[in-house]
Formats: sequence, structure tokens, C-alpha cells
Amino acid sequence: MEIEIITNEEEYTAVLQRIDEILNAKKGTPEYDELQKLTDLVEDYEDGLCS
Repeated sequence: MEIEIITNEEEYTAVLQRIDEILNAKKGTPEYDELQKLTDLVEDYEDGLCS
């Protein structure tokens, strides 16, 4: 999934679904790197909602 920032609920939901798909990715795999990036994006989006 190529996304740099989550800007709306639709993207947020899609990212959460993708995280669920790759949740058990093994360290050192491309999916693990993607998981790390996506979780950071979710945190940033959720922090923005609470500001």
C-alpha cells in the first residue's frame, strides 16, 4: 500500500484493514517494513483527531 499520510476516514479504514492482513509479518520482510510504516501513519492520524 502506497500512502504517505492518512487524510480521511476511508483511508484510515483501508490502512487498518491492511494492517490486519499483515499483522504477523516477520521482521526483515517487506511486509514488516510496511506494517511499521502503516502503524506510524495510524498513530499520526489518531493523534491529529485528538488535538
